[in-house]
Amino acid sequence: KAITAALTGTTEKIYDGNLAATLTNANYTLTGLVTNDTVTVLGNGSYSDKNAGEAKPVTVNLSDLSLAGTDAGNYTLSSTTGSITGKITPATLYYTATPASMIQGSALPTLSGTITGLKGSDTLGAVTDGTATWSTTATNTSPVEQYAIEGSGVTLKSGNNNYVLKQAAANSTALT
Repeated sequence: KAITAALTGTTEKIYDGNLAATLTNANYTLTGLVTNDTVTVLGNGSYSDKNAGEAKPVTVNLSDLSLAGTDAGNYTLSSTTGSITGKITPATLYYTATPASMIQGSALPTLSGTITGLKGSDTLGAVTDGTATWSTTATNTSPVEQYAIEGSGVTLKSGNNNYVLKQAAANSTALT
């Protein structure tokens, strides 16, 4: 028996550099099922573009869907109808400090790190401006304890809403 799957609801993901939209059975309403038959739809959709944003159209191709469940063999999926919207939230780029040690009374070590968290084929030069610099509040006379090494100097390119910049959690104790 032929049945129809109507798209319903919404979907959301964190920016990952691709169009894939993960859909669940809750995103489909099946029409044409016999009462008490157990059938679910498996398959995902595609966002209209890969960039972070709200109310993004999500489409599904019939050929990408399959039926599952106890009674799935009694049915064929004839079409999909409707549309849904999705949301892609920005991914996080982290200033990640390289751990360093210091000896009280000696010069501070050279501080360094990297920016981590790029997605897909994105490159740092394509999504950011500036050069990362690394600093600490510790001085060569600071008591022996743990200190933060913080990154700065990098900004997201104008119009790039796919990322936010944050300090990695481990930065707070990266200098010992």
